[in-house]
Amino acid sequence: MAMAEQRQVHVDVTQIPEYVRFDLLHAAYHAVIEYFKQPGVEEKYQQWLAAREAARAAEQNQLGE
Repeated sequence: MAMAEQRQVHVDVTQIPEYVRFDLLHAAYHAVIEYFKQPGVEEKYQQWLAAREAARAAEQNQLGE
C-alpha cells in the first residue's frame, strides 16, 4: 500500500476580508468556550500546558549548556 501524500495548505490571511475573519473568530471563540465547559477539559488543558512549559524549559536549558 502506498503512503498517503502529505499536502500543505498555505493561506494568505491578508487576503481574507475583515468581516470574514470576524465571522471565523466568532464561530471559533464560541466553540472553544462551549468545549471548555465540559467536565475535565480545563484540567486536561492545564496538564498539557504544564508539560509544554516544562518541555520548553528543558529545551532552553539544553541550548544554554
